[in-house]
Amino acid sequence: MMELTKEELMAYRNILAEIDLLNEQMANVEPEFTKDSVTGSDTEFPFTKHSIKISGYDTQNYERRLLRLRNKINKKYIELVEEKDKIMNFIYSIDDSRIRQILIYRYINGLSWKDIGERMKYGTSTIRLIHGNFMKRLAPISTSKML
Repeated sequence: MMELTKEELMAYRNILAEIDLLNEQMANVEPEFTKDSVTGSDTEFPFTKHSIKISGYDTQNYERRLLRLRNKINKKYIELVEEKDKIMNFIYSIDDSRIRQILIYRYINGLSWKDIGERMKYGTSTIRLIHGNFMKRLAPISTSKML
């Protein structure tokens, strides 16, 4: 069985939230509306100089920004999905069904200890004890202080 820390397990829900945020960022990129003025002249004599106001969307800058943002988001997205998969693989590699259920309920579904106990037909203290014993066996140094 691979090893994972409690901190990595707890990060799962934050990873999902960040993936959603990245998708939202991609969907909200829009071209900028720009305004400017230039000096021009009439096409016929006496060629009088005057100011001409122009406005529109800066599509070239938009395409560059979109490409940079897409690259950045895709890179981060891949990292997050790999981390999410690592956590899921870890949980599903655990032989003990009770521990697997507790970890899924707690870290994947984000349930409280009380809700987990109700679903599994155990008391809250029993659920916490099973979880705590597993976490101590998993990584005694990094997790024992957090229990």
